[in-house]
Order: sequence, then structure tokens, then C-alpha cells
Amino acid sequence: MKALGCELWVIGDELLTVSARATNGRDLGIAGISIRNAGDLLLENSWEDVMGELESAAASSDVLPYYCFEGLVNLFAYEEPVPSIEWLPARNSLLTLSEELKKKGPNVLRGLEGSYRSETAASIIFVIERLSKASKLFIRGGFYMPADPRSEKFREGRGKPRDPEPRPFEWARGPPPTEAEERMLERLERLRLEAEQSAQAVGGRAPALLQEVEGELQQARASASPEEARRAALRMMVRNLHPDRNPDNPAEVTPIFQYVQQLRTEEK
Repeated sequence: MKALGCELWVIGDELLTVSARATNGRDLGIAGISIRNAGDLLLENSWEDVMGELESAAASSDVLPYYCFEGLVNLFAYEEPVPSIEWLPARNSLLTLSEELKKKGPNVLRGLEGSYRSETAASIIFVIERLSKASKLFIRGGFYMPADPRSEKFREGRGKPRDPEPRPFEWARGPPPTEAEERMLERLERLRLEAEQSAQAVGGRAPALLQEVEGELQQARASASPEEARRAALRMMVRNLHPDRNPDNPAEVTPIFQYVQQLRTEEK
């Protein structure tokens, strides 16, 4: 949580730099304050209020609309923070924020000229890169521990845009994911979001069944042999969730059954 807190603090702080220079940057500044507050809370181990700050950021600005924050918000919607079941949505949320800011950047720069414009553009690029880098916290081998951005050493030389993060990003430990692994993670997250939408549309037991599936997969990831445990869990679930074995509520079971089948296909 502290690693995420460091990144959110820096991202929010740099958004304040952008908002101070942009012609219509008030709302973006409010979002920046809330994001930085969320980072502060995480760094102080006061995660209970993080969800409220992120929701405030999500409601503050059209530049970064609400749906972009959902994965981050949901990290703190549980009795215990940052459950692994929400890691992929959180990663997707950070990447979506990065892409949205990249798309909206020219509008933020509208009306700025000369060095004022170039320095603001550099700040936007920094935030885009930092959001992308922070998304790596939620994938295998991606953890790293940034410096506390509130320290005096980190603050030295502030008053100008921070330099964008160099690519490829540095990794503190473990190998970075390959391109194939990244594409797999994106496919799995897309399947999960589609299953969630289908479950909500069907209603009844469907949302609860989806949560049970995700819980089983989470237990498999925590086992001594996660790949073997995952395959065994998927085999068991595809049998138990088959509509023929659930004649009393086939409509509620079918979208979850299809989701599990798709996960098995990805395994092959």
C-alpha cells in the first residue's frame, strides 16, 4: 500500500502543477488534491479514508472521468484493503487514467504558449508515465518501492516539471512481465469485466456466483502450486456450474459458466 501511496502522492502533486498553469484547471486541481490526499493516507497507514478521497477525485474533473477510477476505488471497498482479486481492475484503472490524460492533454494545453506550454506539457507527460509505471505494482514481478515523495531530499529542486519516467521502467525485484504475459493479463481482465456486467444484468445469484469463482481462483493463487491448483479449480467449477446441473436457475448460472469456460480456454 505504501508503494501505491508514494505514486498517488506524486501523481496528485504533479496534477496540481498542471492545474495551476492550465487555463481551466480548477477541477483538475481538485482531483489532484484528492489523489495526493489518498497517497498521504496510504503512507500513514490510514487506508479507511482512501476510498472517499479517490471517489472525490473521480467526481471532480471531466478530464479524468469517474469510470477511470473504479478499479482503484474498489481496492478499498473491503474489510481488508487491496485484495488480490482487485489487482487486475486496479491495474486497468491506472492504465485507463494514463490513456485518458494522454487523449485529453491537448485540451488542457489549449491557450498556453511558449515555455509555459512546454513546461505544462512536460508535467502531463510525467503524470502519464507515472500512472503507467504504477500499474506494474499489480502484476507478477512488478513490485518496486519508490522513495517517500514527502521527504526533504525528494522535494529538492521542485518548482519545475519533473522529468518523465524513462522507459523501460526500472524494476526493483523479479523479472518484468513479457509482452505475452501483459497481453494475457489484459485478456483476463476484459473477460472478468464482461462476466461482471453479465452477472449484474442477469441478477439473482449470478453476482454471488461470480464472487465465489474469483474466491476460488484467489485461493489457487495462494497455494504451493498455483498453476496446477488453478487448472483443478477451473475443472471443478465448469462441472458444478454447468446449466444441466443447475436446472432451477440456468439463466443465473450460464454467464458464470461461460466465464469459467473462457478462462479454461486461456489456460490452453
